[in-house]
Amino acid sequence: MTISEPHSAPRVLVVEDNSTNLLVARRMLEIGGFQVDIATNGRDAVEAARDGQFDVILMDVHMPLLDGCEATREIRQLPGPAGRVPIIALSASVFAEDRRCCLQAGADDFIAKPFMAGDLIAKCQLWLNQRRSQSDGPVEANGSVPGPKATSASQSS
Repeated sequence: MTISEPHSAPRVLVVEDNSTNLLVARRMLEIGGFQVDIATNGRDAVEAARDGQFDVILMDVHMPLLDGCEATREIRQLPGPAGRVPIIALSASVFAEDRRCCLQAGADDFIAKPFMAGDLIAKCQLWLNQRRSQSDGPVEANGSVPGPKATSASQSS
């Protein structure tokens, strides 16, 4: 796992076990102005979420050690803002059953792979805006919102 230097850009954790997919998503997001941290399995994702201040988590569904659905469930059990960060499930599988599993695990949204850069950036921006609009307090300099209210899992693309 690699943790990026602090920066004023919104901070996204990309959780992906495929190195090519990870590289592509990372470049898309960096070009879109996001600071990108990475985890290559669900266990590392939970640890990063516990220790970090992420604005959005992009979670691959099928991974080793701990799959994306179970990692999402564990993140949702974390106290404070770490447990309320928007989680967008990523999967090459577009079956309704897989999508439902992700949302029931606590993911806020779902995006199918492969995705276009504009779609990925727009989806992250949508959830950043959602967090900002639900904030009871000010938006911090890095774009994160302290203490956002939980979002509905029914919103999707």
